[in-house]
Amino acid sequence: MAAVKTRITGLEDVDEKTVEAARGMGMTEWEILRKVRLPLAMPVIFAGIRTSTVLNVGTAYLAFFIGGGGLGVWVVGGIQLFNRPQLLAGAITGALLAVTLDGALALAERRIGAETNTDRSTAAA
Repeated sequence: MAAVKTRITGLEDVDEKTVEAARGMGMTEWEILRKVRLPLAMPVIFAGIRTSTVLNVGTAYLAFFIGGGGLGVWVVGGIQLFNRPQLLAGAITGALLAVTLDGALALAERRIGAETNTDRSTAAA
């Protein structure tokens, strides 16, 4: 839900003067979306994707309670058996997974951001 909401917010929050300038240059609505709105909304869109990804990793632990297994098996099993190493193994695995995915998405965000900045600078020249 957060990813969808941030996509909509990112696209709607593009400065209207920028959109009007694009219309003044003769761009169609599709070109405005592709060349103006999407590149300017990318940071907000990626923030939503990153947040949703980390939340989904945390939610994977809850699958245990509905019989889905997942990472929650280690954590809940460790709690029930008073087995601290098992509990820590499950918790640390989930934390590492969340941090790794967040870092990978941050790297992708920087690369896509660099590409859109390059595209904008060459388009302006």
